[in-house]
Amino acid sequence: MSFRRALMNTLGPGILGGVDGAMWQRHLKTNGLSRQDGMQFRLRSQAIMMHALLSASYRKREEREFSVAIERTEVQDPIFVLGHWRSGTTHLHNLLSIDPQFSFPTTYQTVFPYTFLLTERKQRSRLLSWMMPSTRPMDNVRQALQAPNEDEFALNTMTFLSPYMSWVFPRSADRYDKYLTLRGIPEPELDSWRSALSFFIRKLTYLHHRPMVLKSPTHTARIKLLLELFPNCRFVHIHRDPYTVFQSTLHTNSKLIEMTSLQDADSADLGARVLRNFRSMYDSYAEEAPLIPASRLHEIRYDDLDQNPILEIRRLYEALSLEGFGDLKPALEAYIGSVRNYEKNRFAPMRDAQRASIKSAWAREFDLWKYPV
Repeated sequence: MSFRRALMNTLGPGILGGVDGAMWQRHLKTNGLSRQDGMQFRLRSQAIMMHALLSASYRKREEREFSVAIERTEVQDPIFVLGHWRSGTTHLHNLLSIDPQFSFPTTYQTVFPYTFLLTERKQRSRLLSWMMPSTRPMDNVRQALQAPNEDEFALNTMTFLSPYMSWVFPRSADRYDKYLTLRGIPEPELDSWRSALSFFIRKLTYLHHRPMVLKSPTHTARIKLLLELFPNCRFVHIHRDPYTVFQSTLHTNSKLIEMTSLQDADSADLGARVLRNFRSMYDSYAEEAPLIPASRLHEIRYDDLDQNPILEIRRLYEALSLEGFGDLKPALEAYIGSVRNYEKNRFAPMRDAQRASIKSAWAREFDLWKYPV
């Protein structure tokens, strides 16, 4: 592990750096750190609290200076990038984010959703940029505080109503997995989630004055809620070979638990959780995707995007009636050239029993998307 990654994993903000301090203390008591949990977890917990305290005064000031203007901001119809983790959602989000007619949440904004208007360009941001490793912990995708990132990280920080909290408290994973679909949760929690998403997007719109391109795999299971909040939004869904998705998601979860966890956890159940959450996500998607008008949903196969990204983005623009592809094409070509030598993760061949479990659990998607079993 590099020095920067070790430093960021121990003293960095993790995925909860902008959290409300009082809210974090209450939540920490609920989950707890046992005496068996190691010192690195206690240091990590204290680092989260340190960043929360550093953010507190900025948050109060930001609320005083901007709350009225943010409340008056009219949100323009967003585009939501959907798809399971490791299906190519980041690549697609990066491609769409090149278009200057849109904007997107940055990594910094998703980690510090309450204070980014005041702090994103200050010394603190520059210090965190120095600490941040050049690539993500689970692959070779380059990362930076100003790069596009998932709004789910902001929702996680603002509400704790996210499956991403299972990386922090893996012994409570069952408690957090229910927030993938948000189905059947108490109405006060649902109201908190709606308010957080609306506030975050409105705040980004106030800053950029442009429609947002948003990418969070979790939204794949929340189409009905998104349509209630943004009736005229558009969606693009990307899918990939399920065997690859399983292996890569399992690897990602292991890396993110290693990076963010505050508890020792048994990793034996990780594979079963990947199977369950995929099933839960796509049961919801199958039920709710028909609610989207055909002119506002476009499907992409990852292999097609990987082999011919210019053609696939042009088809996306045509399908969703988006203007400006001709002006965008040179910038797309330049970006694609910059990532041409990207090295994908390689995994050992799966055991037959594991392949059989995936084939059985995800049979509908193998058939629907025409992937060989």
